[in-house]
Amino acid sequence: MHTLRLEQFDASWQHHTLPSGLTLMHVPRPNDDQFFLGVTLKAGTRLESAPHPVGVSHFLEHMMFRGSRLYPNYAQLAEAFEWLGGDWNAATGQEHTEYWYSGIRHTATEVIELFVDFLDYPQLTDIEIERQIILRELDGETNDHGHCTDLDYHIATLIWPSTSIAQPILGTRDSIAKISQSDLRRYRDAFYVPHNMAVCAVGGDADLLSSLIKYFSPLRADHSALPRVSYHELPAFKGPAVKWVEHSDNEYEIKLSFVCGSEWSEDAQGIELISRILADGFCSRLGRRLREELGLVYDIHAHATLGLESGTLDIGASCAQDQLDEFLRELTSELKRLAEHGPTAEELNRSIVRSIVDLELAPTVPEAIGSRLPWAQLSDRRLSLVTERERLKAVTADKAAELCRRTLRAENAAIAVLGPASRDIEKRLKKALLSGLNG
Repeated sequence: MHTLRLEQFDASWQHHTLPSGLTLMHVPRPNDDQFFLGVTLKAGTRLESAPHPVGVSHFLEHMMFRGSRLYPNYAQLAEAFEWLGGDWNAATGQEHTEYWYSGIRHTATEVIELFVDFLDYPQLTDIEIERQIILRELDGETNDHGHCTDLDYHIATLIWPSTSIAQPILGTRDSIAKISQSDLRRYRDAFYVPHNMAVCAVGGDADLLSSLIKYFSPLRADHSALPRVSYHELPAFKGPAVKWVEHSDNEYEIKLSFVCGSEWSEDAQGIELISRILADGFCSRLGRRLREELGLVYDIHAHATLGLESGTLDIGASCAQDQLDEFLRELTSELKRLAEHGPTAEELNRSIVRSIVDLELAPTVPEAIGSRLPWAQLSDRRLSLVTERERLKAVTADKAAELCRRTLRAENAAIAVLGPASRDIEKRLKKALLSGLNG
C-alpha cells in the first residue's frame, strides 16, 4: 500500500528559526481555501511546582483571550476573531499548550497579525470573572460526591503519584481561588518564550512564510535568552494499581492503562498497532468478544497516550453494575491470550493497513498537521510521515508478539473505575488484574 501523498507532504513544508529562537513552519496549500494557524508551547501542567501553582497553565490559557493591545478587552478581541469567521480556541495539556485558528485563506494576514497581538500583549484583565468561569468548568468535572470524574486524572494519580503530572489540569478549588495576576505573569515570562514556542501555518501560497517571519519576529524577542523547558524525569511504575471513585450511576465506567514507551520510542508504532488490534472496529479482539459475542458493552475503545518520556496503552468501556466481574474476567482473558500468543497475521496486517490509511489522510487535515509539526520541533524531532509509514510496515508478527508480552502484564497495569459502591470493589479489581493477566 503506497501513494506519493506522504512523500509530497514531507517535501512540501518549510521552516525558519528566528534570531529570537522562535521556529516558524509553513505547509503551502495553494489550491485549498482552508487556512490554519497554530501556536504550540512546550508548557503544560508538568511545570506546576513552586512557585507556579496548580492550575496556572490552564488559567493563563483562559486569560490570554481577555484582551490585547489593539483590542483591550475580551469582547473586542472576540469580535475581531469572529468577524474573520472560522474557529479560534486553545487547549492545555500536561506537556504542552496550543492556541489555534481555523478559517479561510483570504484572511491569513489578518489572522497572523491578530495572533501576534494577543500573544505578545495580553491584558490579563477581569481575572475574577475568568476565575468564576474556570470554577464552573471544574464543577462540570465534579460529581455529587465531590469527586473528579476524569478517569485520565485518576490513572495519572496511580501511575505517577506525587508528581505534577498527577495534578488536575484545571487545578483545585483552593488553587484556582489563590491564583493571582502575578502568578500568571510569572508563569508566562518563564515559559511563553521564543525557544519554547513553535508556530505552524497550513494553507496559502509558498510566500506566506515571509509574512510569518515579518509579523512574528518581534514576538517576545526580549525573552530570547531563556532556554527551552525540560521536564523532570518521571519515576518508575510498579503495578498493579487500582482505584474506585464513587459515582451515582447505573453502570461502571472503566479505564485500564498499561505503562509503555514514549511517543518517540522504538515501540511507538507497535503500541499503536496493538491498540487497533484490541479495539478498532467490530473485527477487533475486544469489540468482537465483549460486544458482539457477549453483549457486555455498547462500546469499547483503545488508544495510545504517548508522552515525551513515557506513555500508556489505554482501554476504556462501561458495563452494567452486575456484570463488572464478568467484564473484567473476559477483558483480562483476551489480554492474556494476546500476550501469550501475539496477534494473528490477519489482525496485524489489518491494523497496519488501517494505520497507514489514517496516516495517508493526515496531510488533508490542517488541524492535525498544524499540531504535529510544531510539537515534533519542540521535541527536537523532525516529523516525517514517510518514516512513520515505514516504521508501521516494519512491525513484524514477532515484534508485535514480543511487545504484547512485555506490555500486557499486571505489573504495568493501572485501573480506575467510576461508579456506585460495591462490596470489596478495589480488592476485586486487583485480583482480576493479577489472576487474569499473570495467572
